[in-house]
Amino acid sequence: MIVLVWLRYRLRNTTAKGAGRKMKSPQDVNVAIQRQLRAAVASALLAPDEFIYEVPLGVPSEKKAGEHMAEVSAWVRQWHQASSQDEYEVEWVDRRWGIRGKQTLPARVRVQGAQACAQVSGMAREWASLTRSFEEACVLSDSLCSTQGLSARADYGAVAAAVASMKTRLSQLPSEQWRRVLAVVEWLARHPDSGMLIRSLPIAGMDTKWLGNHQGLVKTFLEAVREQCGLAGGSELGLHSGHDASFLTFWAEPAARWQGIDLLDIPVSRLSRIDIQSLGIRAVLICENKQSVLAMPEMLGALVIHGGGDRSRELARVTWLRSLPVFYWGDLDSHGFGILSRLRAAGLNMTSIMMDEETLRLFDDMAVSEAREAVHVLEECLTDSEVRTWKRLSGRRIEQERIAWDYVLERLSVAGFSLAL
Repeated sequence: MIVLVWLRYRLRNTTAKGAGRKMKSPQDVNVAIQRQLRAAVASALLAPDEFIYEVPLGVPSEKKAGEHMAEVSAWVRQWHQASSQDEYEVEWVDRRWGIRGKQTLPARVRVQGAQACAQVSGMAREWASLTRSFEEACVLSDSLCSTQGLSARADYGAVAAAVASMKTRLSQLPSEQWRRVLAVVEWLARHPDSGMLIRSLPIAGMDTKWLGNHQGLVKTFLEAVREQCGLAGGSELGLHSGHDASFLTFWAEPAARWQGIDLLDIPVSRLSRIDIQSLGIRAVLICENKQSVLAMPEMLGALVIHGGGDRSRELARVTWLRSLPVFYWGDLDSHGFGILSRLRAAGLNMTSIMMDEETLRLFDDMAVSEAREAVHVLEECLTDSEVRTWKRLSGRRIEQERIAWDYVLERLSVAGFSLAL
């Protein structure tokens, strides 16, 4: 993909009114080039030869030259010296100024190519580091796509965007640390759901402290190479944190409660060992938000679990969930559908509830703009109706708490939950 970055700037009047335009020195130009190259890293990486900086230099008037002859003469000498560098293409113009006669003055400068811009602006070392990071991350994504029989995207926009977002960190990162980042990204991309402890990863120099210090880089480039190859998972590492995730459970079936306690926070390893059938549990409802769990009424034969977003994928370790009817109620937004799709991809066969077109139609006036839409929604793991609802949201969201409670209870009843009201 050819991306043309064409930067032209008009100089502001910085002298008193009527004094003429400000003359632009080579140092002024270099500062501006550096600023604009840093602002357009992704585009410049994708098409480095098409990155062009061009600006008028502010040719002074005859009157200004007469009033500031020493300044103008020094300015002309600076551009004569700068034009000896191959990177600068300086356009000169002739002026005839009365008794001073013919004067040849620098009128415009052009620097073409990201490498040339980096060279003249003092960014050569930084740009070399960013270019190396981009090229090596592209090689990694190509290798990953090839070994998994996938077709990579035609451009490397996701990788370029990742480099741009981490440009400051990358320009300061030692090469051996960058190679370790790539090694970790590759391993995680090839083992998306390893469930391994960080310290157990078969990567030299990798430990919990290292990942803690480099997690931003790892997640950013892991998401980029997955997007490049069309792989699911986003920035999720798929590792075991070393801590047993706990889930708030509401035992809606009164007979299943321990000494009358209806709310229990249970580690997933222990939750998976519960003899659920002996407790009379016949259906499970997973709610994205805690407040929805706390508001639930007693329901015969039911267990309600607070999923809490993407961490709910840990529930895939609870084997008895695969033998019961499981319903999922999430926010009506891209993140809710993303979580639902990833739960199904993790092996949980569940039915969504109140995440449909009817609910959206009835409570559309409660929708607000979604601050940031989910990047990875596994459309193939959603039903046609769910996909239509997600698309109709168009960047909006309706939180669970905005749904009228009478409607919630009615839909739970229709789904087969026996409300003990």
